[in-house]
Amino acid sequence: MNRISFVVGLLWLSVTATFAQLRVVQLDALGVQGVRPCLSSDGSRLAYVSDSSELCVVDLASAKQWVVVRGEDIGSDIVFSDNGEVVAYSSQEYKDRLSYNSIYATDLQTGRRYSVSSPARVRYAYRFSGGWLRIGKTETIRRVKLLPHVERAKRELLLAVEEDDLVLYDGVRRRVLNPNGKNTYLWARLSPDESKIVYMAIEDKCHTYVCDLNGKNVVDLGHYIASPCWAGTDLIVGQQDEDDGHQMTGSRLVAIRADGNGFQVLETPGYLRAVNPTAAGKTVVFENDGQLVKLRLEF
Repeated sequence: MNRISFVVGLLWLSVTATFAQLRVVQLDALGVQGVRPCLSSDGSRLAYVSDSSELCVVDLASAKQWVVVRGEDIGSDIVFSDNGEVVAYSSQEYKDRLSYNSIYATDLQTGRRYSVSSPARVRYAYRFSGGWLRIGKTETIRRVKLLPHVERAKRELLLAVEEDDLVLYDGVRRRVLNPNGKNTYLWARLSPDESKIVYMAIEDKCHTYVCDLNGKNVVDLGHYIASPCWAGTDLIVGQQDEDDGHQMTGSRLVAIRADGNGFQVLETPGYLRAVNPTAAGKTVVFENDGQLVKLRLEF
């Protein structure tokens, strides 16, 4: 039995023992070195930063790959358009020992690169809504149309963490939600159906929470779950990492329902340290010591 098959066996036994509605049916090493993976919304394409600092995109079905940009300091906030045709990303540069962040987008079909936001000292949140990329600039919204054949979304939502506040832009309206009061908020993510938000509140035991779009109906998931992402509209996948005070010593994937029920550990052998998961429906991709691994779930 090879190592991957052994991993799948252990995962299947763990999952079926604790959460009958969910099981792991596939686990594959993708054969690429990379970090900061990001799946398109339909799970067909994966963006990541290679070990040579290139921003790459791969079509998971055909294995076709694009090198989107070389020689830049790519940020962790990589996002796809709804149809997966355009990828947006931030790039960092230094001037006079100060860092500046710019936002770019690349059309994967034509190779055309767009400069979306000029260099700024702050990092703005951005997200596609239909054919438009929306950028939250603290009190204001900027729209840039990048897909002329795609209509604007019926509801334009953009989630941001600004000066530790959890903020939602709804159209042109900006609302500070702060569901746990004044806090330090991290890893805020909208659910695919745009009805819920998952986030971490540092001052509240570093627990991960879920709330609605008004910052109400708060659910304490009861656990430290770092880098949470939505695997469907009601399932959250994240990591539980450990350290010795200086460096990470281990990390495992966990899953939990948005209502706080069904918590489970997705057990993996010790040589796998799963971090930075990204999900699209039944597909999950995570880092393992610089290698990317794809996990397939069955509900």
